[in-house]
Amino acid sequence: MYMKVSILDKAEEMFTKALEVRAEAATGQYTHVQSLVHLMEVALEKGQYKKCIELGNSVETFRNDMIKKRPRLPQLQECYGYLKRAYEYLDESDGVNQAFENKLLELSRLYDVYRGDRNQTKAKEILAKIRETKLSRDSSA
Repeated sequence: MYMKVSILDKAEEMFTKALEVRAEAATGQYTHVQSLVHLMEVALEKGQYKKCIELGNSVETFRNDMIKKRPRLPQLQECYGYLKRAYEYLDESDGVNQAFENKLLELSRLYDVYRGDRNQTKAKEILAKIRETKLSRDSSA
């Protein structure tokens, strides 16, 4: 809620509290990773790009476990999107390229999962995100 009305300090406070509780109860689980991704968004909006990247690196440490336990969750592709933006603000082209590639790989993985589930609606949504991501890359090049 606080993110939607741009009260970033309060959003950061609430997500930090959630992260502490969730890390203590279930480090690396969905809710913990979700809190990390929310904090990435707050850091990005506050111009704390290095903090966003640090949080993203934490998310990545849980990648394989997240995919294995909850393969349909969007947190990883959101993480890579925030990382890409943070690296863009810092003018770090290697980071931008890596985050872009990771986001495309994650979207492709999600597409395959939904196709395997025969969930055409979700597969089409993911395919649209893949196209949108590629177009954003082409327009910024």
